[in-house]
Amino acid sequence: MIDVGTLGYPDSYGNSINDDGDIVGNLHIGDDAFYNIPLFHAFIDQGSGMLDLHSSLSGPCGINPSHAYDINNTGQIAGACTIAIADVFYGTYGHAIVYDGNTTLDLGLLTGVPSILNSEAYGINNNGQVTGEYNINDWYTHAFLYDGSAMHDLGTLGGNESSGKDINDIGHVAGWSNRADGLTRAFLYDGDTLQDLDTLGGSGSYAYGINNSDQVVGYSRLTSGENAAFLYHEDRMLYLCRLTDCNSRGWYELRRAADINDRGDITGYGVINGETHAFLAITMSVDDTDDDGVADSSDNCTLVSNPAQRDTDSDGYGNYCDPDFDNNIIVGASDLAFFKPRFFTDDPDADLNGDGVVMAADLAILKAMFFKPPGPSGLVP
Repeated sequence: MIDVGTLGYPDSYGNSINDDGDIVGNLHIGDDAFYNIPLFHAFIDQGSGMLDLHSSLSGPCGINPSHAYDINNTGQIAGACTIAIADVFYGTYGHAIVYDGNTTLDLGLLTGVPSILNSEAYGINNNGQVTGEYNINDWYTHAFLYDGSAMHDLGTLGGNESSGKDINDIGHVAGWSNRADGLTRAFLYDGDTLQDLDTLGGSGSYAYGINNSDQVVGYSRLTSGENAAFLYHEDRMLYLCRLTDCNSRGWYELRRAADINDRGDITGYGVINGETHAFLAITMSVDDTDDDGVADSSDNCTLVSNPAQRDTDSDGYGNYCDPDFDNNIIVGASDLAFFKPRFFTDDPDADLNGDGVVMAADLAILKAMFFKPPGPSGLVP
């Protein structure tokens, strides 16, 4: 895990990484005194340090703020910048842009949409196709796909709003949309339809990056209500902090995964030492043998589905595969002797399946592992 830095500004947010390892994102440079909103400058880091891009943007840009949301393998950057000041009611408005290192292309809006409204480009693939969002009116946005000459509306998951955040070389788009019930879900657009990617257990999810293997990253609400980064892989949403073991590396949480390249490297931002920092997570294993949403490399019971990862004796083996109560690396008579007087109690160690009471189901787990070692666990060599 690498801290990309902030150039001395309050915060930085990594948004995209290409196959060369070039990272682009936004620097929080301060707040607008009149509108009381945060201001940002686009940045790029090509391995030799972070560079503020705002002064380099040409053409329609020049007024704060500017944003860099994606970078492709040819170095083209998709983003947005303020075009002009409209009036006191609307304030400033901006358009989606593509910056190639020399010139800035204004993508504008869909035909018929008032020019005073906004558009933003969030994703660009190696074929020059772009996705993002545009305002259909003063209140709602729709995801778009720019094919090199015009924008096309991608629709929604049944609600009134959507946004395209990234596009791969196949032309598949990751983003988010609200549904008819009002809940927001990450989506994968496969060229024909929007697919609902579900959540990590909470009320909503948002997708921000996709690679050419259709792996999708973003963030989801947890059941606790907190936001947590996810990786969507082979039809399952996985908890990124568990995949990277981020807590043991000093991170409180990885809040948002913003992009993933074809190697599987992921960038985004999280909380470390009470501050928001950009992160880079290097390629990791995402095998999940027991299909419980926890990668084998981080799963304390790799062959038994246990998404809660209970490990009440903290030995690296989850309770579901650890009736080795005396920790002698074999389940035997002494473990059965420990277990028997705890039957019908709420003893946390003997409650192997985590249902709150020691019962026949827990005894069945112990019997199945008699004369066997605990585990296996991805946390124990």
